[in-house]
Amino acid sequence: MNVEKNDVDISKLFNWGTVFEYGLPDAEIKDLIYMRLVGDEDMNRARVYALRNSRLKRRTLLDDSTDDNIALIPESGEYTVEQLLNMIAMFSMRDITRDAVRQVKVKIPKSPSEDAPLEEQEEYQYRLDSYNTKLESKRLKFVNKKISEIKDRLKSIPEDEIYTTYRKKLVDEFCEVESLNSLKEALVYFGTFRNSDYTDKYFDSIEQIRNLPSKVKIQFITAYQSIEIGGEELKKLRGATQ
Repeated sequence: MNVEKNDVDISKLFNWGTVFEYGLPDAEIKDLIYMRLVGDEDMNRARVYALRNSRLKRRTLLDDSTDDNIALIPESGEYTVEQLLNMIAMFSMRDITRDAVRQVKVKIPKSPSEDAPLEEQEEYQYRLDSYNTKLESKRLKFVNKKISEIKDRLKSIPEDEIYTTYRKKLVDEFCEVESLNSLKEALVYFGTFRNSDYTDKYFDSIEQIRNLPSKVKIQFITAYQSIEIGGEELKKLRGATQ
């Protein structure tokens, strides 16, 4: 987390809408798209849509008779124990990293008074400059320790249980991707309009967005993400105002 006061762009926190020109590179006619951040009600709808799609994805992956299961879930015995352990560790990285961010803290240096001696101000700036490096180093140690603990614990259980753990982690990973993609698609649907009054939705349904060519879809998703309030911006603002 960067707490440099001059590094906080407050304007980013109030960018509620945007306008962009959409069209394929070789298209002569381009549409003018109006996009804004969705409200709480539509955000909840988007999350419900994402959860439903994630659950459906999970059911198909766990059903041995489905195409998704056959194509995406390796059978037991296809990988060595060491390969399974490495993949389980890789799939665990997101949760471990999240725990590291939540649990590993480094105290932010206390700002000296305005009339503090120059040497004291120099020392404060030095500690502030090294804050990020110190924080990331402690988080990395936390992550490596947790990964080692996971591998050590799994090595003590039967191979079939290791495979079961791997399969669950793999399914969780696919569902996480499905949920995130569905959420992005829903936010684009609820937040994209044909007019500047935000009354005429650009898309007829979320499925219309889902079925767009990838190169087209990414234009809309990128545009929406450009107006989202970033968590890092909020953290920097909080740190700079303390």
